[in-house]
Amino acid sequence: MELDVPRFAALPVAGQEAVFGRHRGTGAPLSGGAITANPDLGAKTPDGRYLVPATAHVRRANANVVGAGLMLRRSYSTDEPAPGLLFISFQNDIRTFTSTLTHMGDTDALLAFTTTTASATFLILPGFDERRPLGGTLFH
Repeated sequence: MELDVPRFAALPVAGQEAVFGRHRGTGAPLSGGAITANPDLGAKTPDGRYLVPATAHVRRANANVVGAGLMLRRSYSTDEPAPGLLFISFQNDIRTFTSTLTHMGDTDALLAFTTTTASATFLILPGFDERRPLGGTLFH
């Protein structure tokens, strides 16, 4: 993914935090807790506004909100040919990934700053043992 870093960096810090749903300095959820804490998507301010905005990436891509399975996700920064991210995810079912993308749709604030330039999907075969060959459980 290419990132529009200059446009994102032009946002005030509060705007950047609203895009992700996390504090820029610590990575902790806007709802509180440590960086490792799950965001409390129901937490509200005294006047009734959600602490994690409705369009924040951590809300739009959250497995509980999407209603899909869990993913192990990692992003790696790149500089060439343009500033961007190499995004990798592992999940037991490809529908988890596609459901998450569909749910993010046009309402995930992060997508306004990204352009997808390539995509690929790979099947990693289930393990094996002395009773089952590599990938043998796929056909049962």
